[in-house]
Amino acid sequence: MTDNLRPARHDEEDWVQQCLAAYDIGAVRRTETLEGGMFLRPRLIEAAQGRYVLRAHPFRNDTLRFRFQAGVVNHAADQGIACARVLPRADGRWGAQRLGAFWALHEYVDGDVLSWDRWSSLKRESPALLESLGHHVARLHDALADAPIEGEPSLAHAVPTIRFHRLVACRRHFRATVRDFPRPPARFRETVKALGDPRIEAAWNAVVETGHRKRAGCLPRQVVHGDLSPVNLIWRTGAIETSRMPALIDWDCTHVGLRLYDALGDVLIRAPWDRPEYHTFEPDEVRAYLRGYVSGTRRPLSQEECACVPLFLMARQLEDLRQRAAAIAWLPDDRDAEFAGLVRMRVGFLNQLMPYLLEEKGPSPWT
Repeated sequence: MTDNLRPARHDEEDWVQQCLAAYDIGAVRRTETLEGGMFLRPRLIEAAQGRYVLRAHPFRNDTLRFRFQAGVVNHAADQGIACARVLPRADGRWGAQRLGAFWALHEYVDGDVLSWDRWSSLKRESPALLESLGHHVARLHDALADAPIEGEPSLAHAVPTIRFHRLVACRRHFRATVRDFPRPPARFRETVKALGDPRIEAAWNAVVETGHRKRAGCLPRQVVHGDLSPVNLIWRTGAIETSRMPALIDWDCTHVGLRLYDALGDVLIRAPWDRPEYHTFEPDEVRAYLRGYVSGTRRPLSQEECACVPLFLMARQLEDLRQRAAAIAWLPDDRDAEFAGLVRMRVGFLNQLMPYLLEEKGPSPWT
Protein backbone atom coordinates (compact mmCIF):
# COMPACT_ATOMS: atom_id res chain seq x y z
CA MET A 1 0.00 0.00 0.00
CA THR A 2 1.33 3.42 -0.88
CA ASP A 3 0.76 7.05 -0.06
CA ASN A 4 -1.75 7.39 -2.90
CA LEU A 5 -4.27 5.97 -0.41
CA ARG A 6 -3.93 9.14 1.65
CA PRO A 7 -5.72 12.05 0.03
CA ALA A 8 -5.15 15.58 1.22
CA ARG A 9 -7.43 16.47 4.10
CA HIS A 10 -9.71 18.80 2.11
CA ASP A 11 -9.92 16.30 -0.77
CA GLU A 12 -10.96 13.55 1.61
CA GLU A 13 -13.65 15.73 3.18
CA ASP A 14 -15.07 16.53 -0.24
CA TRP A 15 -15.04 12.85 -1.16
CA VAL A 16 -16.81 11.84 2.06
CA GLN A 17 -19.61 14.28 1.35
CA GLN A 18 -19.83 13.08 -2.24
CA CYS A 19 -20.06 9.46 -1.07
CA LEU A 20 -22.79 10.18 1.45
CA ALA A 21 -24.91 12.09 -1.06
CA ALA A 22 -25.48 8.78 -2.89
CA TYR A 23 -27.30 7.20 0.08
CA ASP A 24 -30.86 7.65 1.33
CA ILE A 25 -29.87 8.46 4.91
CA GLY A 26 -31.25 11.96 5.21
CA ALA A 27 -29.32 15.07 6.17
CA VAL A 28 -25.83 14.42 7.53
CA ARG A 29 -25.51 16.09 10.92
CA ARG A 30 -21.98 15.12 11.96
CA THR A 31 -18.99 13.04 10.94
CA GLU A 32 -16.20 11.80 13.20
CA THR A 33 -12.99 9.94 12.41
CA LEU A 34 -12.77 6.66 14.32
CA GLU A 35 -9.83 4.56 15.41
CA GLY A 36 -9.18 1.40 13.42
CA GLY A 37 -8.77 0.61 9.77
CA MET A 38 -5.42 -0.48 8.42
CA PHE A 39 -4.95 2.30 5.88
CA LEU A 40 -7.74 4.86 6.02
CA ARG A 41 -9.63 5.62 9.19
CA PRO A 42 -13.37 4.83 9.16
CA ARG A 43 -15.86 7.64 9.63
CA LEU A 44 -18.79 7.66 12.02
CA ILE A 45 -21.74 9.28 10.25
CA GLU A 46 -24.65 10.74 12.17
CA ALA A 47 -27.55 11.41 9.81
CA ALA A 48 -31.29 12.01 10.05
CA GLN A 49 -32.07 8.30 9.67
CA GLY A 50 -29.44 6.92 12.04
CA ARG A 51 -25.75 6.26 12.63
CA TYR A 52 -23.48 4.63 10.06
CA VAL A 53 -19.83 3.95 9.33
CA LEU A 54 -18.17 4.94 6.05
CA ARG A 55 -15.14 2.78 5.34
CA ALA A 56 -12.50 2.58 2.64
CA HIS A 57 -11.61 -1.01 1.70
CA PRO A 58 -8.08 -1.34 0.27
CA PHE A 59 -8.04 -5.14 -0.16
CA ARG A 60 -11.42 -5.64 -1.81
CA ASN A 61 -10.93 -2.45 -3.74
CA ASP A 62 -13.03 -2.87 -6.87
CA THR A 63 -16.68 -3.48 -7.60
CA LEU A 64 -16.45 -7.25 -8.15
CA ARG A 65 -14.28 -7.98 -5.13
CA PHE A 66 -16.35 -5.82 -2.84
CA ARG A 67 -19.58 -7.35 -4.10
CA PHE A 68 -18.32 -10.64 -2.65
CA GLN A 69 -17.66 -9.01 0.73
CA ALA A 70 -21.05 -7.30 0.84
CA GLY A 71 -22.82 -10.52 -0.07
CA VAL A 72 -21.00 -12.47 2.65
CA VAL A 73 -21.63 -9.90 5.38
CA ASN A 74 -25.31 -9.50 4.58
CA HIS A 75 -25.78 -13.27 4.30
CA ALA A 76 -24.26 -13.67 7.78
CA ALA A 77 -26.63 -11.03 9.13
CA ASP A 78 -29.58 -12.81 7.51
CA GLN A 79 -28.51 -15.99 9.32
CA GLY A 80 -28.62 -14.25 12.71
CA ILE A 81 -24.91 -13.48 13.04
CA ALA A 82 -24.33 -10.11 14.68
CA CYS A 83 -22.45 -7.91 12.21
CA ALA A 84 -22.60 -4.54 10.47
CA ARG A 85 -24.54 -4.91 7.23
CA VAL A 86 -23.34 -3.19 4.08
CA LEU A 87 -25.93 -0.68 2.85
CA PRO A 88 -26.62 -0.14 -0.84
CA ARG A 89 -26.66 3.31 -2.36
CA ALA A 90 -29.87 4.80 -3.73
CA ASP A 91 -28.93 3.48 -7.18
CA GLY A 92 -28.45 -0.07 -5.84
CA ARG A 93 -24.64 -0.09 -6.04
CA TRP A 94 -22.51 -1.10 -3.07
CA GLY A 95 -20.29 1.97 -3.08
CA ALA A 96 -17.63 3.66 -5.18
CA GLN A 97 -13.97 3.19 -6.03
CA ARG A 98 -11.39 5.90 -5.42
CA LEU A 99 -7.68 6.18 -4.59
CA GLY A 100 -7.05 2.46 -4.68
CA ALA A 101 -9.88 1.64 -2.27
CA PHE A 102 -13.60 0.88 -2.40
CA TRP A 103 -15.72 3.13 -0.21
CA ALA A 104 -18.91 1.72 1.29
CA LEU A 105 -21.42 2.53 4.02
CA HIS A 106 -22.09 0.10 6.88
CA GLU A 107 -24.50 -0.10 9.75
CA TYR A 108 -23.08 1.26 13.00
CA VAL A 109 -22.75 -1.27 15.81
CA ASP A 110 -22.70 0.26 19.27
CA GLY A 111 -20.52 -1.35 21.94
CA ASP A 112 -16.96 -1.71 23.13
CA VAL A 113 -13.78 -3.05 21.55
CA LEU A 114 -11.54 -4.60 24.19
CA SER A 115 -7.96 -3.42 24.40
CA TRP A 116 -5.24 -6.04 24.02
CA ASP A 117 -4.49 -5.61 27.73
CA ARG A 118 -8.10 -6.27 28.72
CA TRP A 119 -8.48 -9.20 26.34
CA SER A 120 -5.22 -10.82 27.51
CA SER A 121 -6.41 -10.58 31.09
CA LEU A 122 -9.95 -11.80 30.42
CA LYS A 123 -9.02 -14.91 28.46
CA ARG A 124 -6.62 -16.01 31.20
CA GLU A 125 -9.18 -15.48 33.90
CA SER A 126 -12.15 -17.07 32.14
CA PRO A 127 -11.87 -20.31 30.15
CA ALA A 128 -15.68 -20.14 29.95
CA LEU A 129 -15.40 -16.94 27.92
CA LEU A 130 -13.09 -18.68 25.42
CA GLU A 131 -15.45 -21.68 25.22
CA SER A 132 -18.39 -19.40 24.58
CA LEU A 133 -16.53 -17.47 21.88
CA GLY A 134 -15.41 -20.71 20.22
CA HIS A 135 -19.04 -21.88 20.19
CA HIS A 136 -20.16 -18.65 18.52
CA VAL A 137 -17.36 -18.77 15.92
CA ALA A 138 -18.44 -22.30 14.99
CA ARG A 139 -21.98 -21.01 14.43
CA LEU A 140 -20.53 -18.26 12.26
CA HIS A 141 -18.70 -20.78 10.11
CA ASP A 142 -21.77 -22.99 9.78
CA ALA A 143 -23.70 -19.94 8.56
CA LEU A 144 -20.96 -18.93 6.13
CA ALA A 145 -20.68 -22.46 4.71
CA ASP A 146 -23.94 -21.76 2.84
CA ALA A 147 -23.03 -18.23 1.73
CA PRO A 148 -23.65 -17.62 -1.99
CA ILE A 149 -20.58 -16.66 -3.99
CA GLU A 150 -21.25 -13.31 -5.63
CA GLY A 151 -18.58 -11.20 -7.27
CA GLU A 152 -14.89 -12.14 -7.02
CA PRO A 153 -13.91 -14.14 -3.88
CA SER A 154 -10.14 -14.27 -4.49
CA LEU A 155 -7.52 -12.04 -2.88
CA ALA A 156 -3.95 -11.50 -4.03
CA HIS A 157 -1.52 -13.70 -2.08
CA ALA A 158 0.36 -10.56 -0.98
CA VAL A 159 -2.52 -9.45 1.27
CA PRO A 160 -3.85 -11.24 4.37
CA THR A 161 -4.45 -13.98 5.09
CA ILE A 162 -2.15 -16.93 4.43
CA ARG A 163 -3.68 -19.38 1.98
CA PHE A 164 -2.34 -22.86 2.58
CA HIS A 165 -2.51 -23.86 -1.05
CA ARG A 166 -0.14 -20.95 -1.71
CA LEU A 167 2.30 -21.28 1.19
CA VAL A 168 5.41 -21.03 -0.97
CA ALA A 169 4.14 -17.82 -2.59
CA CYS A 170 3.42 -16.33 0.86
CA ARG A 171 6.94 -17.17 2.06
CA ARG A 172 8.41 -15.72 -1.14
CA HIS A 173 6.44 -12.49 -0.61
CA PHE A 174 7.79 -12.12 2.94
CA ARG A 175 11.36 -12.81 1.83
CA ALA A 176 11.12 -10.30 -1.01
CA THR A 177 9.69 -7.60 1.27
CA VAL A 178 12.49 -8.04 3.81
CA ARG A 179 15.15 -8.28 1.10
CA ASP A 180 14.05 -4.97 -0.40
CA PHE A 181 14.55 -2.96 2.81
CA PRO A 182 17.29 -0.33 2.32
CA ARG A 183 20.64 -1.36 3.87
CA PRO A 184 21.32 0.14 6.30
CA PRO A 185 17.66 1.01 6.86
CA ALA A 186 16.94 4.72 6.71
CA ARG A 187 13.96 4.29 9.05
CA PHE A 188 12.38 1.64 11.29
CA ARG A 189 15.84 0.41 12.17
CA GLU A 190 14.76 -1.65 15.19
CA THR A 191 11.87 -3.27 13.29
CA VAL A 192 14.07 -4.18 10.31
CA LYS A 193 16.63 -5.66 12.70
CA ALA A 194 13.94 -7.71 14.47
CA LEU A 195 12.57 -8.99 11.14
CA GLY A 196 16.04 -10.32 10.33
CA ASP A 197 15.91 -12.84 13.21
CA PRO A 198 16.93 -16.22 11.68
CA ARG A 199 14.21 -17.96 13.71
CA ILE A 200 11.63 -16.36 11.40
CA GLU A 201 13.11 -18.06 8.34
CA ALA A 202 13.31 -21.35 10.24
CA ALA A 203 9.63 -20.99 11.18
CA TRP A 204 8.62 -20.28 7.57
CA ASN A 205 10.49 -23.35 6.39
CA ALA A 206 8.89 -25.53 9.08
CA VAL A 207 5.39 -24.23 8.27
CA VAL A 208 5.82 -24.76 4.53
CA GLU A 209 7.20 -28.29 5.02
CA THR A 210 4.54 -29.25 7.57
CA GLY A 211 1.75 -27.68 5.54
CA HIS A 212 2.73 -29.76 2.52
CA ARG A 213 3.21 -32.93 4.55
CA LYS A 214 -0.17 -32.58 6.24
CA ARG A 215 -1.76 -31.53 2.95
CA ALA A 216 -3.30 -28.48 4.61
CA GLY A 217 -3.89 -26.90 1.23
CA CYS A 218 -6.19 -29.80 0.34
CA LEU A 219 -8.48 -29.44 3.36
CA PRO A 220 -12.07 -28.44 2.58
CA ARG A 221 -12.49 -24.70 2.08
CA GLN A 222 -15.44 -22.45 2.71
CA VAL A 223 -16.23 -18.75 3.07
CA VAL A 224 -14.56 -17.39 6.23
CA HIS A 225 -14.30 -14.02 7.99
CA GLY A 226 -10.56 -13.74 7.40
CA ASP A 227 -9.48 -11.70 10.44
CA LEU A 228 -11.02 -12.98 13.67
CA SER A 229 -9.40 -10.91 16.38
CA PRO A 230 -10.47 -9.11 19.57
CA VAL A 231 -10.08 -5.76 17.79
CA ASN A 232 -12.75 -6.88 15.30
CA LEU A 233 -15.28 -7.86 17.97
CA ILE A 234 -17.83 -5.37 19.31
CA TRP A 235 -19.13 -6.33 22.75
CA ARG A 236 -22.57 -4.93 23.47
CA THR A 237 -23.52 -4.11 27.07
CA GLY A 238 -23.61 -7.31 29.12
CA ALA A 239 -22.38 -9.53 26.27
CA ILE A 240 -19.30 -10.77 28.14
CA GLU A 241 -21.19 -11.53 31.34
CA THR A 242 -24.03 -13.30 29.55
CA SER A 243 -21.89 -15.10 26.92
CA ARG A 244 -23.79 -13.45 24.07
CA MET A 245 -22.02 -13.38 20.74
CA PRO A 246 -20.12 -10.16 20.02
CA ALA A 247 -20.73 -8.39 16.73
CA LEU A 248 -18.16 -8.98 13.99
CA ILE A 249 -16.69 -6.08 12.04
CA ASP A 250 -13.89 -5.61 9.49
CA TRP A 251 -14.63 -8.28 6.89
CA ASP A 252 -12.04 -6.94 4.43
CA CYS A 253 -10.14 -10.25 4.40
CA THR A 254 -13.16 -12.50 3.88
CA HIS A 255 -12.34 -15.20 1.34
CA VAL A 256 -12.71 -18.91 0.67
CA GLY A 257 -10.33 -20.53 3.13
CA LEU A 258 -9.90 -22.97 6.02
CA ARG A 259 -12.41 -22.68 8.85
CA LEU A 260 -10.10 -23.81 11.66
CA TYR A 261 -7.29 -21.46 10.64
CA ASP A 262 -9.86 -18.67 10.55
CA ALA A 263 -11.25 -19.70 13.94
CA LEU A 264 -7.86 -19.65 15.65
CA GLY A 265 -7.05 -16.31 14.01
CA ASP A 266 -5.57 -13.81 16.47
CA VAL A 267 -7.92 -14.75 19.27
CA LEU A 268 -5.45 -16.71 21.39
CA ILE A 269 -1.83 -15.80 20.70
CA ARG A 270 -1.53 -12.03 20.64
CA ALA A 271 -0.76 -9.68 23.49
CA PRO A 272 0.32 -6.10 24.14
CA TRP A 273 3.88 -5.81 22.84
CA ASP A 274 5.08 -4.13 26.03
CA ARG A 275 3.50 -6.60 28.51
CA PRO A 276 5.89 -9.58 28.61
CA GLU A 277 3.86 -11.26 31.37
CA TYR A 278 1.34 -12.11 28.63
CA HIS A 279 3.93 -13.42 26.14
CA THR A 280 3.53 -17.06 27.14
CA PHE A 281 1.73 -19.65 25.05
CA GLU A 282 -1.09 -21.25 27.06
CA PRO A 283 -2.18 -24.59 25.50
CA ASP A 284 -5.19 -24.79 27.82
CA GLU A 285 -6.61 -21.64 26.22
CA VAL A 286 -6.52 -23.38 22.83
CA ARG A 287 -8.25 -26.44 24.30
CA ALA A 288 -10.98 -24.36 25.97
CA TYR A 289 -11.64 -22.41 22.78
CA LEU A 290 -11.79 -25.55 20.64
CA ARG A 291 -14.10 -27.28 23.14
CA GLY A 292 -16.50 -24.45 22.50
CA TYR A 293 -16.01 -24.72 18.75
CA VAL A 294 -16.72 -28.45 18.75
CA SER A 295 -19.87 -27.89 20.82
CA GLY A 296 -21.13 -25.21 18.43
CA THR A 297 -20.60 -26.69 14.98
CA ARG A 298 -23.02 -28.95 13.17
CA ARG A 299 -20.06 -30.21 11.09
CA PRO A 300 -17.56 -32.07 13.32
CA LEU A 301 -13.90 -31.21 12.91
CA SER A 302 -11.97 -33.91 11.05
CA GLN A 303 -8.81 -35.55 12.36
CA GLU A 304 -6.94 -33.88 9.53
CA GLU A 305 -8.14 -30.43 10.61
CA CYS A 306 -7.28 -31.04 14.27
CA ALA A 307 -3.81 -32.27 13.34
CA CYS A 308 -3.12 -28.85 11.83
CA VAL A 309 -3.75 -26.79 15.00
CA PRO A 310 -0.03 -26.06 15.74
CA LEU A 311 0.52 -25.34 12.05
CA PHE A 312 -2.33 -22.83 12.02
CA LEU A 313 -1.14 -21.14 15.22
CA MET A 314 2.38 -20.72 13.82
CA ALA A 315 1.13 -19.54 10.44
CA ARG A 316 -0.89 -16.77 12.11
CA GLN A 317 2.28 -15.47 13.77
CA LEU A 318 4.05 -15.46 10.40
CA GLU A 319 1.12 -13.72 8.74
CA ASP A 320 1.38 -10.87 11.22
CA LEU A 321 5.13 -10.59 10.57
CA ARG A 322 4.39 -10.46 6.85
CA GLN A 323 1.95 -7.61 7.43
CA ARG A 324 4.42 -5.73 9.65
CA ALA A 325 7.12 -6.00 7.00
CA ALA A 326 4.81 -4.66 4.29
CA ALA A 327 3.39 -1.85 6.43
CA ILE A 328 6.54 -0.04 7.54
CA ALA A 329 6.88 1.66 4.15
CA TRP A 330 4.00 4.00 5.01
CA LEU A 331 3.95 4.18 8.83
CA PRO A 332 5.30 7.17 10.77
CA ASP A 333 8.77 6.74 12.25
CA ASP A 334 7.55 7.05 15.84
CA ARG A 335 6.03 3.55 15.64
CA ASP A 336 9.40 1.81 15.25
CA ALA A 337 9.63 0.76 18.93
CA GLU A 338 6.05 -0.57 18.88
CA PHE A 339 6.52 -2.55 15.67
CA ALA A 340 9.88 -3.93 16.78
CA GLY A 341 8.27 -5.02 20.05
CA LEU A 342 5.41 -6.71 18.18
CA VAL A 343 7.88 -8.54 15.92
CA ARG A 344 9.90 -9.77 18.91
CA MET A 345 6.68 -10.89 20.63
CA ARG A 346 5.65 -12.91 17.56
CA VAL A 347 9.10 -14.48 17.30
CA GLY A 348 8.87 -15.45 20.95
CA PHE A 349 5.56 -17.20 20.32
CA LEU A 350 7.01 -18.94 17.25
CA ASN A 351 9.82 -20.25 19.42
CA GLN A 352 7.33 -21.62 21.95
CA LEU A 353 5.09 -23.16 19.26
CA MET A 354 7.84 -24.89 17.27
CA PRO A 355 8.03 -27.99 19.54
CA TYR A 356 4.28 -28.53 19.15
CA LEU A 357 4.64 -28.34 15.38
CA LEU A 358 7.54 -30.78 15.24
CA GLU A 359 6.55 -33.29 17.91
CA GLU A 360 2.82 -33.88 17.45
CA LYS A 361 2.06 -37.53 16.71
CA GLY A 362 -1.02 -39.70 16.98
CA PRO A 363 -4.46 -38.32 17.92
CA SER A 364 -4.75 -34.56 18.30
CA PRO A 365 -4.30 -33.39 21.92
CA TRP A 366 -6.27 -30.23 21.22
CA THR A 367 -9.87 -31.45 21.06
